[in-house]
Amino acid sequence: MKFKILFFLVLICNSLFAQTSGTGCNIGSSIYTEYLGMAPYYGNVNNMVRVYKNSGNSIDINSNSSNRYQCGKINVYPQGSYYDNSIPPYGANVTIPAQNEIISQGADNSCVTSPSLAAAGNGNVNNNGKYATFTYNNPTYCNVSLDDYIPFLILFMTGLGFYHINKRKPNISPVN
Repeated sequence: MKFKILFFLVLICNSLFAQTSGTGCNIGSSIYTEYLGMAPYYGNVNNMVRVYKNSGNSIDINSNSSNRYQCGKINVYPQGSYYDNSIPPYGANVTIPAQNEIISQGADNSCVTSPSLAAAGNGNVNNNGKYATFTYNNPTYCNVSLDDYIPFLILFMTGLGFYHINKRKPNISPVN
C-alpha cells in the first residue's frame, strides 16, 4: 500500500514540474491558443486554414535575451550575457543561453485569428499568422510554487489520515 501512495505522489510531482506544450497561431509577439476549427481563407474553399479566437487565450513571446528566461511566456531569443558584479573578485559576464521554445511553424497565413469560426469563413479575419507548436515553463528555470497546491495537499493528507484511522479502528460489538 505504501508503494502505491509513493507512486501516486511521484506521478503528481512529475505532472507539476512538467513542461507545458501546445499548438497555436503565432501572431507577432503572442501565440493564440483557443482553437475554433478550420475555415476557408477569406472565403476561398480551396484554401482551408486553422482559426483561433482573437480575444481568446494567448501566450506572450519573450524575444529579448536581456530579459532572461521568463516563466509563463514562450522564450525565443539568441544567446546573450549580462555583467554580475557580485561574482568575486571583481565581477564577470554571465552567459544567458539561447532559447527556442517554438518547436515548429507552418508557412505564412497557415492560421488566422477571428471572433468566431463563422466570421472567419465569411472573411472576417483579424490577423494572419503561422501555425506553431511550442513548449514553455522549462523546469530548469521555472520553480513550481507548492503554495498554489496547499489546499489539494491538505485534502489529500486528510483523506490519507482518515483512511488509515478507519482501517485501524477496532471492531466493537454492542453488549446485549
